[in-house]
Order: sequence, then structure tokens, then C-alpha cells
Amino acid sequence: MSQSSLYSTVPQGYASRIKELRRRLGLTQARLADALGISYVTVNRWEMGHTQPSPRLWARITLAEVHGLKGFA
Repeated sequence: MSQSSLYSTVPQGYASRIKELRRRLGLTQARLADALGISYVTVNRWEMGHTQPSPRLWARITLAEVHGLKGFA
């Protein structure tokens, strides 16, 4: 299994992980959205559990959990 496929499945509990990551990095929803190239409304919907990130964006979020802001580069 490749490393990218390890990070591509969006797990249950994704909403709280995104919120915790954002808080740990000291980012607002708008700043996280800018880092990912999406709208802050999308981040809000993720954190509320209304929608979930695409596998591509989840992979970037997972990298940021490990590497901090460098994961968004």
C-alpha cells in the first residue's frame, strides 16, 4: 500500500481532528481555508460534520497533523 493511500480515506471523527489541528496550529477557519485553497464555509461544514473533505484534501490535512504548517506547502 502506498503512503498516499494510507492518508486518503477520511475516517470517522474527521470533524474533531480538523478542528483540533486548526486550534493547535493557531489558525482561524478562514486561514485554514486559505492554506487549503478552499472557502472558510467549507471548513466550517467539515468541523460541523455536514460534509467531509475529499481524499486529496484529507491527505494534506493528515500531513499537517504530522508536519504542522509545512504540511500545507
